Order: sequence, then structure tokens, then C-alpha cells
Amino acid sequence: PFSERAYAWRQAHMRDPEWVLPSVLVQAAFAADRSGVLVTADLATGDPDVLSVAVGEGVGGAVDGQAVESIAIDRATGAVRFLAPASSPLRAELDPRGGIRRVPASGAESLLGPAEIDALRSLADRVADFPALEGPSGQRFPADLEFAFRDGRLALLQLRPFVRSRRAEESERLRALDAPLRERAD
Repeated sequence: PFSERAYAWRQAHMRDPEWVLPSVLVQAAFAADRSGVLVTADLATGDPDVLSVAVGEGVGGAVDGQAVESIAIDRATGAVRFLAPASSPLRAELDPRGGIRRVPASGAESLLGPAEIDALRSLADRVADFPALEGPSGQRFPADLEFAFRDGRLALLQLRPFVRSRRAEESERLRALDAPLRERAD
């Protein structure tokens, strides 16, 4: 919360930016084979007929800074458009004695099969009317879901509205702070 980028964002968008305090959330761990994030809209275009998915092996996929598989799923047909491979050499798994250990990733060409794709499509349909996805003016937001698979079974770990700040996206200051990341993003 105290990085230069986070501070600049708060300065531009909050009335009292000094009153942002870090917090810790403790939740039960889920020993996932694969895990990731699903947004119920195309991240590039906002098209609600496309699901944006980032998935990695083990726990914390797409949340833990891993190089994860990125795909777009057509909601109606289940057709998958491959955007980027999972290239992390390691995956995180729960250590039975506590904590997380890093072990070699499988190197699988694709992380989600047809059954998992169908399960994610079904989940996206089921959460569409979730009350928390409605804004104060009645507008509907896409869902931002954290999910996991273990032994072929889907678990929903978190659900929240996916809200973009147009003002933040257009901020030259924030773009300048992100420039070094874009230069290294190959």
C-alpha cells in the first residue's frame, strides 16, 4: 500500500489518502491442482460474451505473480482463444507441515480441459445475478472470481465486482509508473 504507484493513485482519487492502512486476511487454504482468476468480460474490449481467464498450476495461480496461462472463452460456445502459455517453472503447493513450498511445474501445454472450461462457463452464468455485482445506480459489473480445481472439482474462492477506473487508466502519472513494467513485458 505504500509503493509510489499506490500512493500516487490515492493522491489522485481519494479525499484523505493518508488514512489507508494495510490489513491482513486469514482464510483457510485450499490445496488446488490449478487455480486462477476469471473475469466475466473480455479485459481488452469489455465484451460480456467473452470470459477472461488466467490460470496457473498449484495454489495462488494468477494472484501470486506467476507466469500463468491466459485464455479467452466464448460464453456461448465454449471456444477457447489461447493468449499466453503458463511458463512458470515452479508451482506453489501447500506443505502439510504448514506454509507453501515450490515444486517443479508439469509444463503441460494447456492447463484446462473441456470439463474445466464448461465448469467455469457454468459458474460465470450462476454468479451473473449476484447482488454484490450491482452498482449504486443499478448498473451491473462483471464478476472477478478467484477459483481453484482439485481432482477435477471446481471451488469458488472469492467473488467481487470487477470495476475499472477510467480516470486511473487515463492517468499519465500512473502510466509513467507502469512504463518500466511494460518495457520488460515480453
